[in-house]
Amino acid sequence: MSRLATYETEIVLPVRPKPDPRTGTLNIPKGSLSLDILRLALEKTARDHGGTVFSGPEAFYSDCEGRRHRALFSLHTADFARGIGINIAPDGRLTFAYDASPPEELAGKFNAQPEAAERICKEIAHNYAVIAVMRAQAKLGFRVGLSQANIHGRKAVLVTGVKP
Repeated sequence: MSRLATYETEIVLPVRPKPDPRTGTLNIPKGSLSLDILRLALEKTARDHGGTVFSGPEAFYSDCEGRRHRALFSLHTADFARGIGINIAPDGRLTFAYDASPPEELAGKFNAQPEAAERICKEIAHNYAVIAVMRAQAKLGFRVGLSQANIHGRKAVLVTGVKP
């Protein structure tokens, strides 16, 4: 049995792309900063996990029974091949959807680790926040720097801005 789970973020996007009724491709407005940041965050996460980002009619995630569920965007990685659906709610809130069935319930089914999906969702939100802060500082005229560290087993990112 599938256990569809959602992971909600505090990220709210002011523009929700609408699929073209004829082709299903997403109509992303030019100059949509929030959607551009989302795309960059998804691409970075995909690179980090050896995965692929899909949008429009190709965007879906699968449940443990192999059924496909549509999404605005999806991310499929080596460590969570079922995929994660990325949607934007009518109020603009960014949400992730995936099948969270635990491995012990999946004998003979499309197996995956739900913890991997949750970790990937957190990374997407983290990457979105880092890119947004970097863009904001650059727009204010700061020279932006980025450094990463591992503090007590946790990944830490420091974004700095220096006024030239």
